[in-house]
Amino acid sequence: MNLGTLIKMTAFQAESIEAPGQWTRSDYLKAIRKACVRAAALLGCTTLVVQRPVLAGANTFSFTAAPLETRSVRNPAMSTVLRKTTDEVENGMDPGWNYKTGVPTRWIQKSGNTILLNRILAEDTTFDVEILETPLALVNDSDPVDPRIPEDAQNGLCYAAAFFLLTQAGDHQDFQKAAACMQQFKDQLGVTNG
Repeated sequence: MNLGTLIKMTAFQAESIEAPGQWTRSDYLKAIRKACVRAAALLGCTTLVVQRPVLAGANTFSFTAAPLETRSVRNPAMSTVLRKTTDEVENGMDPGWNYKTGVPTRWIQKSGNTILLNRILAEDTTFDVEILETPLALVNDSDPVDPRIPEDAQNGLCYAAAFFLLTQAGDHQDFQKAAACMQQFKDQLGVTNG
C-alpha cells in the first residue's frame, strides 16, 4: 500500500458527505504518521535489538536517532535484564546512586535518545537494548507504507488515521465516529488494548 491510497482510504472513513474536503494534505500526513506509529507500537513490528557499548567510568549511552520506545536493557555478560526506573525512585531508594560504581541493575530514560544506568561501570560493558523504531516517514503519494507493518495492519491504518482526524479540535470533531474507527483499527490489528 502507498501513501496516495492510504489518504483516499482515510478520507473515505473520515470525511462527511455533507462537507467533503475538511482536512488538508498536511492534516492527512500527520494523522497517517500517528496511525503508523500506533500500529508499530501495538504490534511491536519495528522492534529490534541493538548493542550499545558503555566504557568503564561511564553510566550513559545514547542512540543517534531517538527510538519510538526503549523496551528493555539487558546485560548479556551477567545474563540479567535491567529494570526500568526513574530519578525519583532511585533518589528515594539509594541516595547518591548516580555516583556509585558497580554492576547496574536498573536504567532510566533520560531523554528520547539517552539512557542512564544506576551505576557507573567499573569495566567496559556492552548492553543489548530492545528498541521500537519509528516507522518510515511517508511524504510522496508513491511512498510505500513501512514494510515492517504487516499487510493486514496496513489495511487498518486508515481507521486509526480517521480517528486522529476526527478527534482534532475544531468544527469537524466527531467522537462517536472516531471511537468506531479506532475499534475498526483494533479489530483489523487483532488487538484488544491500546
